[in-house]
Parts: sequence; structure tokens; C-alpha cells
Amino acid sequence: MNPEEPTMMTTHDWSAWQAGYEAGIDDAIRLIDALRGPGSGSLSTPILLRIRAELLALRERTSGRRAA
Repeated sequence: MNPEEPTMMTTHDWSAWQAGYEAGIDDAIRLIDALRGPGSGSLSTPILLRIRAELLALRERTSGRRAA
């Protein structure tokens, strides 16, 4: 098999990739929540909230694709 040729992912490969992607987003959300703890500064809070909102939007988009 030529590594430069595009290949189709099998259903199992796609499911594994999707599960890893969703787990990564969930981990990132937990990390942002931990960073927003009591020691976070007032300047970082709006940035962290924006990052969290973007991650939540990504999670919603991917779960919407899975349901379709």
C-alpha cells in the first residue's frame, strides 16, 4: 500500500477516531475547568470561558454528526 494514496477509514477505525476525539475534547474541558479554579486571575477568566465555550460547541457539533 502506498502511504501517499488516500484510504477510506473503516467503520471501526472511524468509531475509534471519533471516540478519541470526543475524549480529548472532554479532557480539555476538564482542564479548562481546573484552570478556572480559585487561584485564577480575573484577566484569565474571560479567556478561559471563551475557550470552554468553543470546546462545548465542538462537542455539540460532533455529537450532532454522530446522531445524523
